[in-house]
Amino acid sequence: EAVADPVVADFAMKVLDELGDIIIHKYGYGVEEIRAYEINLCKRGAIAEMKDEIARVVRNPIRKLGIADRLVAPAIYAENHGLKNENIIKSIRNITKYYSPDDEMSVVMHNEIETKGLGGFLKETIGLIKYPELVEKICKED
Repeated sequence: EAVADPVVADFAMKVLDELGDIIIHKYGYGVEEIRAYEINLCKRGAIAEMKDEIARVVRNPIRKLGIADRLVAPAIYAENHGLKNENIIKSIRNITKYYSPDDEMSVVMHNEIETKGLGGFLKETIGLIKYPELVEKICKED
């Protein structure tokens, strides 16, 4: 349902494009190959029968924000190599806003952000202490 929303779908494609550019830069894949994969991924996400519950996608946000995981590692790579990452950064910021009392890690994250502030959470819990510029970008609201 979410990817049926044009705003969500457009944002998802922007994130995928940035991630794709990082993969191309880091691993040398061809542009056409990566863009075809992105399109295929989006098509699969739009198939109602292959739905993925939002609660499953967003649960355990601290793990998903790990320094070597799906968004933070590419954001660091992009920072270090002068690649675009503004939509990846926005995704990280969006994850930090997630809260569900049914998700223990969400509650922990929420409490840590309340206590330490977003910057403190990113530096101490996520491990971005060596990346103050990235922390600043994530903390900055659009």
